[in-house]
Amino acid sequence: MGAGAEPHYHDNDEFWLFTKAHGEVVLDGQVYEVTPNTLVNTPMGPVHHFQMFTEYEVVPAITRLERARRPGHLYPALQARRSARSPASSSPARRTSARCMTCVQQTSAQPSMRKTSRIS
Repeated sequence: MGAGAEPHYHDNDEFWLFTKAHGEVVLDGQVYEVTPNTLVNTPMGPVHHFQMFTEYEVVPAITRLERARRPGHLYPALQARRSARSPASSSPARRTSARCMTCVQQTSAQPSMRKTSRIS
């Protein structure tokens, strides 16, 4: 089984409530377990990725873009290649934050919403 995303970062905060899942999230090199009803906060800036080992259901909440306001996932490997080709790149590689991811186990949360929510 298994599904996931490549290591990336972005210009907004994301919150993910995994209502059905077994897997892990890696944030700035630290691995955290994801089990049913785990709430994950991936703040803007740090490189992170998910790897699910089973089928999963997730309820995301995504804040508005900040800083450079670049939409979507930003990939550090691609940034490094661009910087190597052009030292005067207009998009230098972002320094990762030392902020920690918040993982909260929720035992009674059973949300019915399955759509992406944007917080303005």
